[in-house]
Amino acid sequence: MTRRTVIWSPLMLGARRAWNLLAKGLLPQSLANGETPPPANDRSNGVLLENSNHTLEFDGKDGRLLSLRPSDAPEQEFAVESSSVPVFVIQYLTEGREFRQIASPAAKHVDIRSTGKALTAVFSGLGGFDLGATVTVRMADNDPLSYWSISIRNRAGLAITDVQFPFVVAPYHLGGKPGTEAL
Repeated sequence: MTRRTVIWSPLMLGARRAWNLLAKGLLPQSLANGETPPPANDRSNGVLLENSNHTLEFDGKDGRLLSLRPSDAPEQEFAVESSSVPVFVIQYLTEGREFRQIASPAAKHVDIRSTGKALTAVFSGLGGFDLGATVTVRMADNDPLSYWSISIRNRAGLAITDVQFPFVVAPYHLGGKPGTEAL
């Protein structure tokens, strides 16, 4: 089974429902209580994608979004960087009809490639199953949007019920002069 989802927007914020599911099952209790996630400090392996509208930085090891900055205000950060925020979450039903989730950090192997205008991350062996995902983010110089897609390879025969992607966590207090903050 292959499922392909394409998001046609410059930024897709994680839905409250998805965040609540993560908070209950995958994140430390402090994050479930609404506290700001701790930063993931290693930025040495970052992969940058840029266009005329914004710059995206991804972790070169696991594909997490590290930074989202507008081109006209590069000091303004729109993404919260945290090692506890996954790239995606796949939800499925067990044979006993119980819901389970597999997040991107459960991959046995992650292969990240970038051309400077596109990033492709291939996740394999998710949750110990014959399950994989390919995440692609594309940008073009003359287009202000970024295009995000995910493709799931389910050779394990899991009953997949939901794919939550992408995860972009925006800070509540954006900083800057009051009234000038905008997403």
